[in-house]
Amino acid sequence: MLKKINKYHLLEYICIYIITLTFTLICNTLTEDEIWNYGFAYNIASGLIPYKDFNMVITPFYPMLAGIIMHFFCKSIVMFHIFNTII
Repeated sequence: MLKKINKYHLLEYICIYIITLTFTLICNTLTEDEIWNYGFAYNIASGLIPYKDFNMVITPFYPMLAGIIMHFFCKSIVMFHIFNTII
């Protein structure tokens, strides 16, 4: 059986998520890996095929997952940060 989550636990989870997202967006600087992964996810969200239309240096699971999320919401780096926070 699934355990019920009371409203205080849900509020704690939301606060932890907001703090993590704030830290990721404001305090964390962009790294080269993040820019590369964003570029791969952006290409996939734009309909390009990995290894055929563009070269990738990593396995395609993570960029494909990010690309799917970015395709349905928006293709900005802020959405990529939100995706990373959820992951």
